[in-house]
Amino acid sequence: MKLFIATVTLVVGVAFCLPDALAQMLPPKHPGYSMDAATSPVTGQPLTNDAGQSEVYGDEALAKAAVSDVSHTVQDLEFNLDNMRILTKSGAGQLPKVEGPDFKIEPPVKEATRMK
Repeated sequence: MKLFIATVTLVVGVAFCLPDALAQMLPPKHPGYSMDAATSPVTGQPLTNDAGQSEVYGDEALAKAAVSDVSHTVQDLEFNLDNMRILTKSGAGQLPKVEGPDFKIEPPVKEATRMK
């Protein structure tokens, strides 16, 4: 029974890893790098993954690079309605002037006892 469970686990593990391994072997589909048919002088294997792809220069390369990663580089913050109440910012460590009630924060200790 242990041999059967080990065999099933091995087959399932290989079945899950196989698509990822095959996907990494496929050449990427993107222009932008030098893609001449260079081969290794020692082994004769090609030195580029996607030989034959066209190279992109200048404005076309900049335009394609600018839109390629927009989804997770754009800052998309929720709008805070409390910021609409701010009239003036007073600076570091001070409360800003806002529309509505004027809050004052008193120091937590007004006077202290001295120890001799």
